[in-house]
Amino acid sequence: MKTSVGKKHIHVISGKISRSIGIISKSSFYLSRKSLFKLYYSLVYPYLYYGVWGSTYESNLARLIVLQKRVIRIITKSSFDAHTAPVLYDNNLLNLSNIYKLQAGILCSQFIIKYYQECFNPCFSKTRIITEYLTVKPIL
Repeated sequence: MKTSVGKKHIHVISGKISRSIGIISKSSFYLSRKSLFKLYYSLVYPYLYYGVWGSTYESNLARLIVLQKRVIRIITKSSFDAHTAPVLYDNNLLNLSNIYKLQAGILCSQFIIKYYQECFNPCFSKTRIITEYLTVKPIL
């Protein structure tokens, strides 16, 4: 069976996240919830955040969604079939689709800011001249 590049990438990423979940699961007996969230943000969240998940099918993302739910249930010590939406909301966490929306929003805002800076460049250059004039030069 031939798989697409996106499926292969998700398969590799899900393997890495699964190993991280094993570490967090074994650590959950010894560490506080705050420490477990730090592990989540250092071991799992970067793979969810820096992946380009908007260009693939929802069915391909199902494995990543299940893994994110599993790690959240482990950290909060919820039952294996508990709904994760209230848990995510109570802990100020984003699910995978909201992480993608956040990335898209950041990208759009950066584009808009750069576009307006280029359009109004003369206005910004005057500000630069004024601040350079008001700086104090050291006396030698």
